[in-house]
Amino acid sequence: MSTLFVDAINEKTSGNGIQIPGHVVQVAHHQWSTATISTSTSLADVSGSSFSFTPKQASSKIWIMADVSITNTRTSSNTFGTFEINVDGSVVKGAGDAFELGATFGGSTSANIYQRAAKTVFIDATNTNAKTIKLQIITDDNSSSGQIRVNVNSQFYSNITVMEVAQ
Repeated sequence: MSTLFVDAINEKTSGNGIQIPGHVVQVAHHQWSTATISTSTSLADVSGSSFSFTPKQASSKIWIMADVSITNTRTSSNTFGTFEINVDGSVVKGAGDAFELGATFGGSTSANIYQRAAKTVFIDATNTNAKTIKLQIITDDNSSSGQIRVNVNSQFYSNITVMEVAQ
């Protein structure tokens, strides 16, 4: 086995950077505690979640991880909803059903489900233009005071972490 000792690695062509396939090129982290409440049965933006990420290499993969303090509320049984990751105006589907968060209760029990949910997606960078990343939420049913909330009363926080991985 050989060992390579160096004090510095410099790019051959100025402005190209150094790219090692499978290695992380850069990491960005965005955290917010702004509260959002939505009764919409269509996707609605999560306040405070939007930020910009600029890939360094067009050939990279972008790994986006979100963990969200999310609450489903309804004054009768059953409450479901979800959050989605949106990049440049398009939802990037991860694993899971359309309404993957929630619970079912018998009778007319009111539901107030507090949870931390996570979602991970991969996209191709395709270029080195800045990308706007944000979260959106949706409830399955807004009758009986149905709503979905993020960072209830600004007492909680949510995160988006983005990693650019060289290919």
